[in-house]
Amino acid sequence: MTTRTLVSLALSALIGILALAACGAQATTPAAAPASAVGDAARGETVFTSAGCAGCHSVGSDQLVGPGLAGIVNGKGPYGDKLPNGELITDASLIEWIKVGGVGKIGQMPGNNTLTDQELADIVAYLKTLE
Repeated sequence: MTTRTLVSLALSALIGILALAACGAQATTPAAAPASAVGDAARGETVFTSAGCAGCHSVGSDQLVGPGLAGIVNGKGPYGDKLPNGELITDASLIEWIKVGGVGKIGQMPGNNTLTDQELADIVAYLKTLE
């Protein structure tokens, strides 16, 4: 092999490694909504529907695939004041649960890591309106 070919292969390998590292860093570091992200409940209702949440969760107390979400932020959901993973329900823990998901006694919730910080804050604001 020529020196030019070796340099070209080395650069290609380096670019590939850097690309994989960048992808891995994004996939393993879910970010909670920053304190400056103020949620809007009306937008949250729209995101709840468009993101597919309504396919598994009712906004009442009846269970679909997942639990109904009425009163979930007020400790009146199926897990009381905790999420299925045992975390106390706070804005940050709700955002993390929505992004990452997990397993509870009712089943498994897939995470949604495609939502923006603003969309997550909006969903949490919407959940707070559900009695």
